[in-house]
Amino acid sequence: MLTLTSDDLTVTLDPPQGGRIASIVAFGEERLVSEVPRPSSWGAFPMVPWAGRVRHGKFTFEGVDYEMPINHPPHAMHGTAYTSDWEAVGPDSMRLELVDPWPFGGHTIHRASVDGATARFRLEVHAADRPMPAMAGWHPWYRKPVELTFTAAQMYEKDDEDIPTGRLVDPPPGPWDDTFTGLAGPPVLRWPDGTTLTITSSCDHWVIFTQPDHALCVEPQTGPPDAFNLAPQIVEPGSPLIAEMTLTFTR
Repeated sequence: MLTLTSDDLTVTLDPPQGGRIASIVAFGEERLVSEVPRPSSWGAFPMVPWAGRVRHGKFTFEGVDYEMPINHPPHAMHGTAYTSDWEAVGPDSMRLELVDPWPFGGHTIHRASVDGATARFRLEVHAADRPMPAMAGWHPWYRKPVELTFTAAQMYEKDDEDIPTGRLVDPPPGPWDDTFTGLAGPPVLRWPDGTTLTITSSCDHWVIFTQPDHALCVEPQTGPPDAFNLAPQIVEPGSPLIAEMTLTFTR
């Protein structure tokens, strides 16, 4: 475990458990869902080298067909990093080599810092010796009861397999398990104890998942689910994909 602290905030990173943010205690209260048996359902885990679903685990890159393991039938979901054992490479950083079943190699780094009531996180996805598609993002499980405020210009339409079609539509009222873009401002969470969390990110896509009774997920990511098939981002050797997320708590 790696622990970063200030007077108002304690952030715990867990390298063996998928390089995740295992705990965020703000103003004396835990804000994340604690460990449960299913690794995709607690803490705030990094999604690398893709975020969300890849349709049936299949995509084509540079004319070659690839297939990822189906871990959320019938799709591949949330990458390979969140079930992997990361290496601590300092008091605030973790590193993971991207190996089989990921066919392109490369590595990823997850960094964190705490300053007062603000926590900052940075994901880097590095290619090895050839270009590769890549995505990055975080999947936080914030504890309910909590109130969410956000306004988005557009939402991705989904098909009957819960995969974005690529078409953007006007957002309907919740509840949601959907991908939004064009936010008018950062998402804000408010807990009954008077604590407010403002979430900012370099990512321009946000998955909002409000359906569970016990938790709410606000997931910044560098592209929509199934981006490898819709509009893949390409990472070149020496030019990593970088994603940043800042969590600012106030009371």
